[in-house]
Amino acid sequence: MHTRPKKVMATVAVIPVIASLAFIAPPTGAASNTQQTMSNGGFEHGRTGWASGTARTRATVVKLGYHGGSAMRLTNRRSGPAILNSRSNVARSPRAGQRYTITALVRSNQPGLRGRLVLRETANGRAVKNTAKAFRAYRSWHRVSMAATTRRAGTQLNVRFAVARLAKRKALLIDNVGVLKVLGGSTPNYPAPLPDRVAGKLTNGCAYTTRGIPGSCAAYLGSAYGGNADPTPWENSMTQQLGVRRTYYGASQVDKAVSVAKSDLAKRRLPWISFKLPYSWPDMVAGKGDAWVRDLSIKLSKLDGPVWLAFHHEPEGDGDIKQWTAMQARLAPMVRSLASNVAYSIVVTGYDQFFGADQYSLNNIMPKNTKIDLLGIDVYQRYGAPVNGKIKTTFSNLDRDYFAPTSAWAKAHDMAWGVAETGYTDKAAEDDPSWLSTTYNQLKARGGVAFTYFNSNLNSTANWELGTAAKKSQYTAANRSKPTL
Repeated sequence: MHTRPKKVMATVAVIPVIASLAFIAPPTGAASNTQQTMSNGGFEHGRTGWASGTARTRATVVKLGYHGGSAMRLTNRRSGPAILNSRSNVARSPRAGQRYTITALVRSNQPGLRGRLVLRETANGRAVKNTAKAFRAYRSWHRVSMAATTRRAGTQLNVRFAVARLAKRKALLIDNVGVLKVLGGSTPNYPAPLPDRVAGKLTNGCAYTTRGIPGSCAAYLGSAYGGNADPTPWENSMTQQLGVRRTYYGASQVDKAVSVAKSDLAKRRLPWISFKLPYSWPDMVAGKGDAWVRDLSIKLSKLDGPVWLAFHHEPEGDGDIKQWTAMQARLAPMVRSLASNVAYSIVVTGYDQFFGADQYSLNNIMPKNTKIDLLGIDVYQRYGAPVNGKIKTTFSNLDRDYFAPTSAWAKAHDMAWGVAETGYTDKAAEDDPSWLSTTYNQLKARGGVAFTYFNSNLNSTANWELGTAAKKSQYTAANRSKPTL
């Protein structure tokens, strides 16, 4: 049985901080037609612009957001209504009949919690028009979206989240709130990126490019480690460096990410970093995040070595996937033009591409006429893991189900590919001690360039952590003599 390997969060109380070689000219046609008009919708600046609307409700900004950033948590001192209001952090309506799209992510450890998302239009403190959308919140993140049209020009716009009955000791989490003004937009042109060239040789003598892509004679073996923890003690215990290191960041953590990438390169690890975006997908397509992307790209370009970069990995189910694809098409040319050492990667679940809805197939999800350096898939060995309420008792065949079709697709589209996340259970390690080494070899034989373990239980549905003696020794053996920068 195939199961979608995307990680889910079990409760609101325990949530991790986590939170892919030729050149093709970028497209120049029309892009999205929205613009973000709300500030601090991701709560990266604390409670600025937000306040609870009832005396019983406590509104707290916590590091429990989607993919590891900040989020607003509403709790009640006693069961009853809970309200969160925005306060003057939305631009005034420029005209009557102005159209907006309002979006947010919600989740709760009170499954089925009923609430309303409201856009309030006021003038001189009096209500002009309210537009509302009912929603239910569950244990996993769910997107709420609605359209609204203003009645007057110059009116103040505010967002409200209203819950009829939030139980004591339960919580509603809110993230990525956006008020998007509908307008026109276009994709800018960027200078042609510098051509890739051989930058050096890995420790096994295999050449790699300026963007860190190795030849067919090498594949990096590496890992994520805890919540972006320093893997040096782990490496010391193995007496071997990681070839590639996965880390995850919120939009406000650019300087932190650059600093960690610099440290990784000094340790001969290739950094593979994922970012949560500062704005929604439509807003990024419209250009609202261009300055943020330019700043990040320029800072990464100054590092002494290659970096792999991904924006909003595992997007399936998080919104209109066409907007995500359009976002990638806009940002990839910018990053590749500004940072000749950065490989632009797209990271997906893998399952959705080969066993899910057609909208998530690689042919539909990958941007057209846009150079993408690297496709990453997040695929796990599900043997011994809970699947649809039962423990899976057969081994997943990653080579047949994922490596073979990914390799064929990537080759046809002149793109490198690799595993951005993988893991196996304690039970799998006991019953097939050679799984890790065998699967790495299968990936390398198919032309994959990276095999990246998820050595953490953050945001996970099973125990992937290399916590047992058997798993530690198996990884150490697999990592022995593997190439590094």
